[in-house]
This record gives sequence, C-alpha cells and structure tokens, in this order.
Amino acid sequence: MPKPPVPIGLILIVLASSCVAKRLSPVTSSPPAKPSTPTPTPLPSSSPTRSPQLATPQAKPDPTRVAEAHVVDASLLHDGFGWAWKGGRRLLATVDGGASWREMTLPEIGSGFIQAAFFLDADIGWVGAGYPQEDSGVQPIAVMSTQDGGSSWQVQDLEVESSFGNPGHIIDLRFLDGQHGWMALDFTAAMNSSSGELLRSADGGRTWQPSQLPNAGPVYFNSPSIGWTIGNFNNGARRRLYRTLDGGNTWQPYSAISEPVDDSSQYNDYLLPVFFNQREGILPILLSDQDYGLTGLALYRTMDGGYTWSHASTLRVPLSSWEWGQAAVDIIDDAVWVAASDAGEVYLTVDRGRNWRLANQAEGQPHLSFWGLSFTSQAIGWGVAYEQCQGGVIACLQLYRTDDGGQRWELLRVEE
Repeated sequence: MPKPPVPIGLILIVLASSCVAKRLSPVTSSPPAKPSTPTPTPLPSSSPTRSPQLATPQAKPDPTRVAEAHVVDASLLHDGFGWAWKGGRRLLATVDGGASWREMTLPEIGSGFIQAAFFLDADIGWVGAGYPQEDSGVQPIAVMSTQDGGSSWQVQDLEVESSFGNPGHIIDLRFLDGQHGWMALDFTAAMNSSSGELLRSADGGRTWQPSQLPNAGPVYFNSPSIGWTIGNFNNGARRRLYRTLDGGNTWQPYSAISEPVDDSSQYNDYLLPVFFNQREGILPILLSDQDYGLTGLALYRTMDGGYTWSHASTLRVPLSSWEWGQAAVDIIDDAVWVAASDAGEVYLTVDRGRNWRLANQAEGQPHLSFWGLSFTSQAIGWGVAYEQCQGGVIACLQLYRTDDGGQRWELLRVEE
C-alpha cells in the first residue's frame, strides 16, 4: 500500500513567521485494548554501500532560473501530481512531475496570505490562510477547500480565540481522508515557551471545533481518534512524542522508545510517525551527541497502531536538519526510505533498513543542503534545498527533481 502523501514541511527564513504544511487508506481494525510497554532494541549501525560514480556534468543554473525555483513549501504526491507554494497567495500545481505548472486561482480573501496547504490527490485539497493581526484576543483565519483541482473553492472564515494573549499563525494543516482534518496554530510569544491550539473537522473542513495541543507543533493522525505530535521545541529540551486517543481533546507524553541509543545522550529527538494504514507505521528518531550535533537516524516499526515499536534500522550519518520537527527524511512505503546528510548526500534503503545505499551525485552537480525530501518511488522525488540569495542576505528554498534516486538533481522552474 502506498504511503500517504506528506508535504515536505518547509520553513522560509525571511524574518517572517514560520509556516509548516508538511493520506492514508484506513483499514477496519481495532487497536489493542491495553497499551503495552515497548522493549528497547539495541541499534546496530548500518554501513551504506556506494553506487557507481556518474560522470555527466550539469551546468550551473543562471540567476533567472534560480529565482524561478524559489518555493516556501512543496509536495510531490503520485502520478506526477504535485504542488508548490511560492509565498503570499501564489500556489501552483503540476501533473507532470514539475515539467510544467498551472497557477491556482484562489478566492479573494483581502489581506490574507497562505500559511499551509494540503492535498489528498490532484482534485481534493485545502489551503489555510492567515491575516495580519494586532488584536491579542482573536486570530482570524480562512480555510479554502477544493474538490476539482482548484477550479473552484469553498471558503470558511474562522475566528480562533486565543488563551495566550498574542497573535498566532497556522503551522500545520492535514487531512486523514476527505472528512477528518486537523489544523495546528502557533501562539508562541517567546523563545522559551511553546503555545499552540488545535482545530479539527469531521465534515471535510466545512466546520471546525476547538481542541487541544500540549505545545505548538505539527500533528499526524493515523485514525480519527489516534494522533501524534512532537513538543518542547523552543526551550532547548529534547523533542518529546505525545499521543491522543480521543481525536485531540487530550494528549499524553508517550515514550515509544525508552532510550534509542546506547550512550548517555539525552538529546535524541522524535519526528512524527508515518502510517500506511491504521496499524502499520514507521517512527523516525534523530540521534544527537552531547553537543546537540546530529549523528544519525533510528527507525522503529509498529504493527499495532503505535502501541508497541520494534527497532528496524539505524543510519549512522549526520542528517540535514534545519528546524524543529523537520529533517530531510522521507518514508516512501513500508520498505523504501530515503534520507539526506548534512553534506548533501542521499541515502536509500529498499529493504526496511537492512542495507543503505549512498547515491553518489554526478560530476558537476551543485552541493545541495536539503531542507526536505518528497519521494514517490525509490527513483523519483523532489528535494527542497537551502540557498543563499540576494547577495547572501536572505535564505531561499529552491525546488529540485531527481529521476535516479538522488544521483542527479534538476532545478525546477516553478512558474506558469
């Protein structure tokens, strides 16, 4: 069963608020009545093998092409369909993997601007927009939904009452299916705090009900009732995993793995799990040393909806990670996983992590600092890479495509 399409989950570094947007086919099954305590499994290190070196050069793209590749967020889903958000109210779609693009015409929302987007397929999607807000009591937002690939839209205007006394913004929007969706908002006012709110919908986004979040962070639901979030992003502590069993009304800290490494480090960070149905999923954990430097990636597998987890693989290479709750890792399906190192190297496994292959970049390829990955197979994927632009003053994100598992990367022209 293919994995649910997940946005890359990118954050633009331009003195603006962060915006993260990062389905599955539910099966009829019930989780165990009583959660059991998982037993940690020792993590043997995997040594990636090298693929043959390619020698096809690629010319350095010209400045105009580089500017056209700028994006804030993007996601490649399946059958060539993908979308890219270029900032503001510019949302584009492709049906040929990025060779050509069509700009979606969004409804008029005044001073509103996109903060998150999510698509189930080429037809069904949602876009969350926020408004500049000085009033500390209420945050207005708009949720736009389409059933025909963006030809027409329905708009729901909402006013989110904040108990934190400061303006907020959307950091995550995602749907489990055509009906059940969640939207996370960040109301954090200081670096040493993390304050969030959660809205949920059971009717495709037509109405939204307030729920709870333990921190301001992205969410992932593998059923209408069971969901996950990661917290403690802004206070220097390790990212903890939280679970809800009631659709987001209440959350509890969840120790899926008591200690995923055999050293004394306490700085290993959970990423959100990825599920292929209500019971089977993969949980990635970033491994860090005592100085917070990333040293590798551990992956755990569940067959019972997340009640117990067993070790699947460990990749001992420093990963590319720029922000909380996000790393250049993509779980394509239950056997094929891909990750990028901080040196721009792409590692791929097709056997649930028993063996990892390093995809050597061809000669002439630029050094890419990947922000996120979105693959649909072991060969075809998108990567968003961090670049310096405008004289090195502003950090930009650019969209690339590979058709050979990361050996060659083509800079995409994201324009109509």
